[in-house]
Amino acid sequence: MALNLIRCSLSSANLNPLARYSHHAAHKFSHALQSSPSSDVTVLDNGIKVATEKTNSPTATVGVYVESGSRNEPKELNGITNFIEHLIFKGSKTRSKVQVEKDVYGLGAILNSFNNREHSGFFATLAPNDVPKAFELLSEMVTTPGLGEENIEEARKDILRELEECETNHEQIVMDYLHSVAYQETSLGFSKFGTTANVQRFTREDLERGFDLIFKGPQMVIAASGNVEHDNIVQMVQKGFSGISSGFDKNDIPSLPGKRYTGSDIRVRDDSMSCAHIAFAIQGPGYNSPDYLAMEIASSLFGNWDLTHGGGINTACYMGMVSSSEHLAQSFQSFNLAYRDTALWGSYVVGERMKLEELLWQLQYQYKRLCSDVTNNEIRQGKNALLTKLITQREGSVNNAHSIASEIFRFGRRLTLEEWQSKISQVNSSNIHQVCEEHIWDRCPAVSAIGPVENFPNYEEIRMKMSWMRY
Repeated sequence: MALNLIRCSLSSANLNPLARYSHHAAHKFSHALQSSPSSDVTVLDNGIKVATEKTNSPTATVGVYVESGSRNEPKELNGITNFIEHLIFKGSKTRSKVQVEKDVYGLGAILNSFNNREHSGFFATLAPNDVPKAFELLSEMVTTPGLGEENIEEARKDILRELEECETNHEQIVMDYLHSVAYQETSLGFSKFGTTANVQRFTREDLERGFDLIFKGPQMVIAASGNVEHDNIVQMVQKGFSGISSGFDKNDIPSLPGKRYTGSDIRVRDDSMSCAHIAFAIQGPGYNSPDYLAMEIASSLFGNWDLTHGGGINTACYMGMVSSSEHLAQSFQSFNLAYRDTALWGSYVVGERMKLEELLWQLQYQYKRLCSDVTNNEIRQGKNALLTKLITQREGSVNNAHSIASEIFRFGRRLTLEEWQSKISQVNSSNIHQVCEEHIWDRCPAVSAIGPVENFPNYEEIRMKMSWMRY
């Protein structure tokens, strides 16, 4: 199914006379969209949303997803969500870490988790017949965690080791720097890992407070994908998560996370590095904004490229083409990091040390083209790329469970692929020009860079070129 969706055009020939694909292909494409599985959602008394999709996947994934991350943390608890993510795998009050590992191994399951600035998730992938056992395990780990001193210290050591390892992850460092300068003195500028000082001093009381802040019914989604029955999943959640409360204590109500964008830059010169790692972004609209979809298409239009792609001047990604032919960069990635009420829209590049000025000129020139010159033919490529991305996000039980929870958090419900296609098809060059002029043209960017940045222009020059059109 995915192959048909990828190869077909977004619009039928009637709507788009420039469509290259036949009516038969368009019909197959539309049929594939209509055949996508439907979602069932039930809201429990304590506010937990239970969402399932029954698919023909040979595996099933069940997950506990929470609309809480480092953005929801007060400064003194920055990093507590990441700490809890590690601690949950150390066992529960009734199962030790060794017993949890034996149970997971016995089921042949894969147990995993993630957390970011606005969301966290804990999920298991296994055979559909063993889903009840996975729910029992997940509910114990979340509702009755093992907060013994030994478990806490073991988690602390793991996180401190993780922080050391992050020092060599240049992309992680650059993106954390980008958030720290773009959202100065706000929780959105915090790193999800927290500070070393915080990690070293967290106590059992801090962790209990963290659990109470994170696991509240209205900010939780239990999602399941695979050969699962919705009613059975609802019963399992009612049994395993009945102890989750729906409200906060009067003295512990979290403050609403604010946002304040500041156009600025940070650069760390290190000439011992072979290449410069640079993140360049402007403030975009959050996913609740009507401009969100247009900016997603604009980001998809830029695409991604690295040296392994080859192609040279024939690559579809313009930045990849010029980077390859002019030897400007080793890789290029576009991104749209959208949050509730704001976003960082831009690019991450690994550039050659003495080609950074030319690289940035090419990048800013393409940004400005989006505001006035980009054509419907180019936008069609971005539309196709975005819909392909949405389709692949639903392939396999793991990706699909994540996608279900993510859309419910962001949009309040699960959107069908037909709805996505309809929304995407309505965007044209006029929409892109208008939205990009609002959010990109003559706006202050946020920039972070590490490595040999001697050839990287100063911020005043970068800011000035956000509105020039030089050929």
